[in-house]
Amino acid sequence: MSWIFACHSQLTPLDSLEFESFHSSAIKVFRTSFLYLAVGGNPKTIFTSKDIQDNNNDSCGWVVTGAGLISKKQSQKIMSAKEWGNFLSSNSYDISDINGHFIAVIWKNDGSLKIFNDLIGLRTVYFLKRSDRFFFSTELDWLTKLIPQPTLNISAFGSRWLTFNQLSHQSLIIGIEKLAPGSEIKINNKHIGLISKNWIPINTESITESFTSCLTKFIFPINEMSNPITLGLSGGLDSRTLLTIFSSQQSEIETGNLLVHSFGDNQDQDVMIANQICMKLNLENEILSHSFILNKDIINDIKGYTRDALLVEPASSLIKNHYLNDDYFKNKIVIDGAGGEIARRQFLNRLRLKGKKHLFNKNPNGILDNIRVFRADIFNTDVLAEMDKGCLQDIESILENFPDIDKIGFDNFIDLMAVKFRFPNYYGPEQCRLDKIILSFSPFVQHTVIQQIFSLDLRFKKNSRLFHDIIKNSQPELAHFPLVKNGVTYFFSMNTITAFIYSKLKQKLLNNNIITLRDKFFDALKVYINDIVSSADIKDFSLYDYNKIKKIVERYYQGDKIFQNQLDWWFTFELWRRNLHLK
Repeated sequence: MSWIFACHSQLTPLDSLEFESFHSSAIKVFRTSFLYLAVGGNPKTIFTSKDIQDNNNDSCGWVVTGAGLISKKQSQKIMSAKEWGNFLSSNSYDISDINGHFIAVIWKNDGSLKIFNDLIGLRTVYFLKRSDRFFFSTELDWLTKLIPQPTLNISAFGSRWLTFNQLSHQSLIIGIEKLAPGSEIKINNKHIGLISKNWIPINTESITESFTSCLTKFIFPINEMSNPITLGLSGGLDSRTLLTIFSSQQSEIETGNLLVHSFGDNQDQDVMIANQICMKLNLENEILSHSFILNKDIINDIKGYTRDALLVEPASSLIKNHYLNDDYFKNKIVIDGAGGEIARRQFLNRLRLKGKKHLFNKNPNGILDNIRVFRADIFNTDVLAEMDKGCLQDIESILENFPDIDKIGFDNFIDLMAVKFRFPNYYGPEQCRLDKIILSFSPFVQHTVIQQIFSLDLRFKKNSRLFHDIIKNSQPELAHFPLVKNGVTYFFSMNTITAFIYSKLKQKLLNNNIITLRDKFFDALKVYINDIVSSADIKDFSLYDYNKIKKIVERYYQGDKIFQNQLDWWFTFELWRRNLHLK
């Protein structure tokens, strides 16, 4: 990812030498008497005041990591360094004018400094005060080096491990804080202030056409380099909806600015359906199917992936997420259908179906029961009790701080939970990881689009009616192709509940004895994992129940595949905690 590491304090040249050891090789470094700031990673997602200034005076300046989109000429434009400079030079800038994902830092020669992020919170920054020094970084593990004995914040970690996603914006490490979505840190005369902008999508009257028009602007953003857009197409409904709008722009097809790609081999259901659709539309589909190589470097790759994924995806997900290093993406802008579920009422469905009374009665225990997920049983009883308590505290905070459910409605309340916590805490880490490699964004995860979605009549969102209507009205032939979810096909016409039941039954009928790449993944790691399990470090880690972990590993490698998911998640947590030096 594009990254930042910085310290604000009274500094000497020797301090700069010390700070260099905390981060990777930088692209640019700013040094003043009060600030050390290094930025690095992917040059396509880094913008600085040095890009548009000839002088080397660092006493005032700015840095942005990520990708901003600004309204221009009835479209959206990916912001250049010059546009960032113009925006940040205004004393009355408004971050709601910018979509995309970003961290921005501004400093002046009087020693004052500001840090802010996007409204959705897809990019964040961690910060830490040590004596008179204020450290901040996009990389959590770099800041833990400044803490003698970094410790897991069990309460904050609870909802990240026990539910779909973390239900707060707290840092997972005690002593380190995290910038919440749409927030700003101000430092002036050694005073540190934190301003949070609790953005809530505004309910305004709208129609389907205005949503489609709004979404289209993000599918074809203006960019100064005239780089083509490439859409990640699967067999799912969200990317198909984007393709429908995408392919209706004949002029873009003719100029070569419209490209499509899919991940996997030709036997994957997602790839098969995507190929059939592209053939129907006379589009070429770039299939990225190079094998995931289990070589001697795999351990370092997995360590890097688990560090960046921040416990939202298991280690084995690297298998499906390694394609983005392909040369195909060079000088292209990548978009995908991530987050499209928000327009289809597809988040927190168990809570929708079974938890309505608990939400209206403001019953945290009942709500928790309907958003729990099982990853792995690896922690001791006391830790589990503290994690449960943390989950309930997070839910109580939501009930206290969200708009009244009677005013905004049950469905909007649940969708708001997804926007405020699913987007930043689940999609955010993956967006940060992508920023390391490519320039990408999801049209659905933009606050302007989300605002349109919240303004729609619920009838359009129920059973994916909105997306079905877009496809049937613009490209009706695409409604004849089945949809794919988790490798299983189902009929386009099925409603949400029918499709869920049908897919589950179909999955059970598949041959579960097939050796998958995930099996090979853990077979290749057998020696390494057994070495970890037998180490004193595992036995001495106070949060673990060692016997539970030993049982998971032993039973799996004895051939009991039912333990694979638990093995995957324990291995993920273990590598993550080692990277942060948690004891």
